[in-house]
Amino acid sequence: MEWVCGENADVGLAYGAGFDSFEDELQAEGHTVHLSVTPDDLSGIDCLLDEFWNGHDDADNLALEEFILGGGGLIMGGHAWYWSYSNSDVAHNYPGNKIAKTTGLFVSTSWGYNDVNFQTMPDEYSTISYAVAAVLADRIDGVEMSAEDATTAYEALSDCTWVVTLDFIDFWTPLRKLVNETGWTVIPYSTLWDSAGHDLGADPVADIILRLEDALMNRLPADELPVHPSHVEFPGEVPANATRISRTVTVNGTQPGLPGNFGYSGARSSIRMSTGLYAPPGEIITIDVSQEVADLGFWILIGAHTDGLWGKDVIKRHSRIFRYWDVDNISVEVGNAFGGPIYASIPAGSEFGEIEITISGAVRAPIFILGETTDYQWNSTIRDYPAPWTELVSNHFIMTVPSDEIRDLDNPTDLMEWWDVALEMEHFIYGYTPWPRVERAVFDVQISAGWMHSGYPFMAHDLSVPNVVDLEQMNESGDWGMFHELGHNHQWMPSTLPGTTETGCNFASVYLMEELVGIESGHSGLTPEARAGQMRDYFEDGSNINNWSVWIALVTFILVKEYWGGWGPITEALTVYYTLPAAEVPIGGDEEFNAWVLHLSNATGYNMAPYHAAWGFPLTQATFDSLDHLPVWVDDQLRGEYFVYDAMLRGLVASNITNDDATINWEVYDNGTNTTLTIYYGPADMGNNSALWPNSDDMGDSEVGFDSTTITFTSDATHYIRIKASNEERDTWFGPISVSPA
Repeated sequence: MEWVCGENADVGLAYGAGFDSFEDELQAEGHTVHLSVTPDDLSGIDCLLDEFWNGHDDADNLALEEFILGGGGLIMGGHAWYWSYSNSDVAHNYPGNKIAKTTGLFVSTSWGYNDVNFQTMPDEYSTISYAVAAVLADRIDGVEMSAEDATTAYEALSDCTWVVTLDFIDFWTPLRKLVNETGWTVIPYSTLWDSAGHDLGADPVADIILRLEDALMNRLPADELPVHPSHVEFPGEVPANATRISRTVTVNGTQPGLPGNFGYSGARSSIRMSTGLYAPPGEIITIDVSQEVADLGFWILIGAHTDGLWGKDVIKRHSRIFRYWDVDNISVEVGNAFGGPIYASIPAGSEFGEIEITISGAVRAPIFILGETTDYQWNSTIRDYPAPWTELVSNHFIMTVPSDEIRDLDNPTDLMEWWDVALEMEHFIYGYTPWPRVERAVFDVQISAGWMHSGYPFMAHDLSVPNVVDLEQMNESGDWGMFHELGHNHQWMPSTLPGTTETGCNFASVYLMEELVGIESGHSGLTPEARAGQMRDYFEDGSNINNWSVWIALVTFILVKEYWGGWGPITEALTVYYTLPAAEVPIGGDEEFNAWVLHLSNATGYNMAPYHAAWGFPLTQATFDSLDHLPVWVDDQLRGEYFVYDAMLRGLVASNITNDDATINWEVYDNGTNTTLTIYYGPADMGNNSALWPNSDDMGDSEVGFDSTTITFTSDATHYIRIKASNEERDTWFGPISVSPA
């Protein structure tokens, strides 16, 4: 307050801002407080304390600006994150930001929390003007910034550049001057295994410039975009003599997307519709549509590579080399400083029908469309189109690959038919058909996470391209990773059990490797030897469900698959989840484990609870009870070798009772592992202590089904009967029942 208002100041507290409670404290500090001050009367005060989210109209805002420019002070507080839920364009529409060009006070839609000590002066490099001046001095005048100061400046500039729009001239002019004078950053191409690239953190000042380039390339209008020199390294050059053309394309604007429960798939991502055209770096592309189409609400996307790389230690291309443009007029100029494939980007859930778009200024890109493009057309002309990136399109799958990798591809029809079958098999095994989206794979020099990752599109490194476009290679070896990531896109969250994020996706990997490629199990982690070792370790450790994940979890499902001769029961169980009423969708780990056992049991026609309990599933008694009408699966591979099951007997009753004897009946519901049965009886119930019972009969090995034996009464007293089931680990007792001689 003293910094803004001075000592012993006249302080105005804005009407309705909620700051009246500050009155006593301000007066105690020697200030004179004016309550309920409005912008139409700021006379008599030195400064105003106001709220960012206010109801000021244009006249109020003008009065505030004149007050500040006349020497008055202004303190504003507030946030815009809640406002942003139902509003847009925070830079121009959020109330307090409408005068930000004068005040320098700007609120973003982000939120966070921190402890702030107002007695500590902020670092000078957290102020934009100081940060820019220091970077210029470092790069132009040789006045080196310390790493600590550069890091502070980097954070300040990064926070601002993503939200402050280009019409804030006082903010952007020095930043554009800085980039122009220091030059554009070229990141040399190198593969994943090469150490070359831009080392983030090694030179914080260079990182600042890289951030500024990123912001400018994604804010400048199309007619101001430069040709970024790093495009030569990636995504690649367009030949200077390539013909710029105008073409009208028709795309399908009815795109439902996927239900949100396909949680790893980018389910509600906007859908990319290929045009077969490529935008040269830094050149203007004109988009012309009818007024009806302009009113629909979709975008033009230029650039296929949408993974951000700021989280990496070393980046091998610029982090953001794509650009979305609103189609909000009948003619729109678009572009990309790095160039890229041109797509119509349709919001998931749209029902626009066919959309006609005229694109001018682009170059032809190789594109093969299964069922439309012939091999002759491809081989004679299309594969030689000049753009550096190509799209291979089938009914269910699209791959975006470097054009250099397909110039010698002679059999695109056979290749994409193979991939079409692969995707059909993926859809089939997870039981969600018809699949409402064409899946995409984009190959990149570097991606945000992993060797590949799921989503829309799913991303992979360009090192994988030679294999995936080689039909002979695919037929002989397949690609576990490709099948795996596509499997992720098919995982439905309520049926993805705890620990199985990297398991359920491999249903597809195993299925395709075995049935499409012809390689048993398809992975070294699933050989008989590997599986045996995994199971031995898991069960010797006590079947700890917290360790049930990835490979050992996959074995749990594979044993079911192998016994039933295929994935049918698992697919059937997965399918149930897609139409579950909301009240029946499992929530939380225990519910999810129990629900899966119920659905799989119904799919197999067998009680699968004992099998999954052996694996450590936290099953409830309600689950066991709800499945007791089904026969227990007693032929699983765990029995005897890895896990000792207890027998389960039920229906213990007496019949045919005479004065001398009675028939004792029971059902062996689960025969357990190497279990023998002994029946004990006598005139007193001796509990579970076999040594105390006066009479017993050895009933031999337990076998599933109904059984009986006759006992002879030893007196006229009521007799008690129990049955003991014994295996190598324990005794399990059933009963007692009682019966009296007739």
